[in-house]
Amino acid sequence: MEPLGMYRQTHLCRRKGFKNYYFRMRIPHDIQHWYDDRQEIKRSLKTADPREAKRRVQDMALNQLAEFDEVRRKRTGSPKLVLDGSEASIEAICTRWQHEVLAGDEAFRLERPAGDDLEEFFENRVAVQPLLQEVLSTGNVEMVGSVLRLFLHVLNIKLDCSEKDRRRFLYRFAETLAETNEKQIQRNTGAVVPTPAEPGSRLTLDDLFSDWKRLYRGGRQKTIDKVKSIVCEFQECVGRKPADAFTKSDVIAYRDYQLDVIKRKPKTVGTKITLLAAVFSVAVDDDKLPVNPASRIRIPKSGTRVTRLPFETSELKVIFGSPVYREGFRPKGGKGEAAAWLPVLSLFSGNREEELGQLRPEDVRCEKGIWYLNILEGRIVMAWIQK
Repeated sequence: MEPLGMYRQTHLCRRKGFKNYYFRMRIPHDIQHWYDDRQEIKRSLKTADPREAKRRVQDMALNQLAEFDEVRRKRTGSPKLVLDGSEASIEAICTRWQHEVLAGDEAFRLERPAGDDLEEFFENRVAVQPLLQEVLSTGNVEMVGSVLRLFLHVLNIKLDCSEKDRRRFLYRFAETLAETNEKQIQRNTGAVVPTPAEPGSRLTLDDLFSDWKRLYRGGRQKTIDKVKSIVCEFQECVGRKPADAFTKSDVIAYRDYQLDVIKRKPKTVGTKITLLAAVFSVAVDDDKLPVNPASRIRIPKSGTRVTRLPFETSELKVIFGSPVYREGFRPKGGKGEAAAWLPVLSLFSGNREEELGQLRPEDVRCEKGIWYLNILEGRIVMAWIQK
């Protein structure tokens, strides 16, 4: 007996009143926002021949799964979500399976499929049940292994557990297959079998990044790329897991890795932690997480402060011999006359261009014949004696 064939999802349907068959597949919850929050893909197979439709639907299903993989790769650039063999993990997957199958079953019936399609669907459900019961009675759980692997693949989940836990997982999954199939058979007789509510999906850090990105709409692409890189880097360091599973210890481990292993400067690490905290903060504000694990993470101060060295005469000649001063060129990013005046003011005042760029005309003052710049940031007034 072929393992996958014992409980195949055909992804095949036909609308009442239409001759052609259609391909349908549910979109995994974690990437639905890439498809405008649609829950399923539906495309015409452009054939009314059932044999040809079954051939075409297999190719389309494989192509669709490959597309889901590509979307995830572009979205995260990070490995799959890893689950262990704990009871909580087993229950989460089994609950998700039952919801997905019964929700799909309900959608299939609501479209009032053609009589032949409905009859074939009924027969498949009845034929599968004794096979599932055989798996449970003999313990030959490997027969459902390919079904579980395919389902985990669609959910972008990797199972990492001992062989004992894996077989326990498979047995519980086989029980879920039998329970779900029995519910479908009951529906075939007209019995009322409600579709269970969608289980609460455990958000990933990539989901939180997507939420942050939507709120940051219109912001600089450079910042978005930087935050995405930090999110990926953080998960590579401490492992990829549900967002609510990250702890303060994980963030501290990431901080120490940056400082001690990669030898990043404390200021750089502080910036990374701040941006990471901003992503978690959006989730906390939206009541998706109870706490922000990246908040209040201390960053050690630099041991020694590096003093900026003054420019050499040769270096000043390069700067002030540029087209900005020789030819009156004004680069677009230089903001007009600021491109020429900020370096000059910086040279004679000793101030940074960021400080000078915030000045207003009234900040240029004169007292007792001494001209100075009134720079209020940090409550510091820096003097500049007119030469």
